[in-house]
Amino acid sequence: MKKNHIIRLVFTIATLALIGCSQTSFHTQNDSIEKSISITKPLTLKNIRSKILEVGKKNGWLMTEFEENKILAEKITNNTSYVTTIFYDKKSFYTKPENSALNEILNNALNTK
Repeated sequence: MKKNHIIRLVFTIATLALIGCSQTSFHTQNDSIEKSISITKPLTLKNIRSKILEVGKKNGWLMTEFEENKILAEKITNNTSYVTTIFYDKKSFYTKPENSALNEILNNALNTK
């Protein structure tokens, strides 16, 4: 009888652990895929970084490079502060947490002639 309780307890803990792990990783994978915006211009990574920094600064964002393909963008408007990270490569970019206003500004800069 005691052995059955131990087996049930181990099975319950293992099931809960597997459910928790699968939900976390699934959400993370979809997060960046859904919000990614394609870059249609043929630009080098250096050009993309320069355009992101330039356009962000022109629109009142404080831009801070902190990793090779990541830029921290901060802005205060009407006593509200916004902080987002811009992830980019040669083919696409996205902001996390998503900032639609910044996405629109960057999309125009990286995809219009």
